[in-house]
Amino acid sequence: MPRYLAWAVVTLPISAPRSRPPSLVTSPRSTPPTSPTLTDYSVMVTDRLGPNLETIFAKKGRRFRLETLLGIAVQLVERVEFIHSRGYLHRDLKPDNVVIGLAARDVGKLFIVDFGFAEAFKNGGVHIRPREGGALIGTQMFMSRAASQGLQSSRRDDLESLGYILLSFTGPLPWSLLARQMDMQYIQGGCRITPVVTDLLRRIEAAKDGYLRSASVRRTGDARRGDEAIASYFRRVASLAFEERPDYSALRNIFNRCRDANGFRRSSRIEFT
Repeated sequence: MPRYLAWAVVTLPISAPRSRPPSLVTSPRSTPPTSPTLTDYSVMVTDRLGPNLETIFAKKGRRFRLETLLGIAVQLVERVEFIHSRGYLHRDLKPDNVVIGLAARDVGKLFIVDFGFAEAFKNGGVHIRPREGGALIGTQMFMSRAASQGLQSSRRDDLESLGYILLSFTGPLPWSLLARQMDMQYIQGGCRITPVVTDLLRRIEAAKDGYLRSASVRRTGDARRGDEAIASYFRRVASLAFEERPDYSALRNIFNRCRDANGFRRSSRIEFT
């Protein structure tokens, strides 16, 4: 497993197994049972990782330098490309699920965590088909428009969510208050789609559509501007068909060109200063 992906952190000591393994079953003539050992368990251990991007962003006064933002963008596109190359969608990309490394070799590197909603997008080598009527999967603040309608996600939806992450680092998302209200109503309603939730979802989708429409016409011609780079990213993602393989290199280059225009180094490490 690549070191910039993490599934779980295991803390020892480990609790006893639910069912006693054969070595621990006793009979009147057997020897006393021994304590469970690690051979009785399946364990995955990952590197200890650092804080997530939401925590770092808050500590920085909810402001990242443009150079930092562009570094985050390039690394996240790379990480999502790898997840997709293994045939999976993440489906819950958000700042809380992106953390930084702690080891010296991982300083300035991003790791994606929490694959609880991950899903294979191919079955027997065949791409999944569009479908309707699914459950709400992900976090509404960063959920793609299709996912918020209960539609089947594909690679373009992960990339749309990634774009909302970047946008959130430039200022409050226009639909942030609506998303918080929707989350509260959804939970209070027993995770059911009530009329109130439906109305909030419709308003959130309209806000996202409004931003993406503005991004489709926003062309300042200033290659140094981060907002122009993000708008260009969204234009390319919005043009993707459901089954289309994204051009990840072209997406990274949008942000690398902005780096070049500002005289920033194309570093593989991010400095959160």
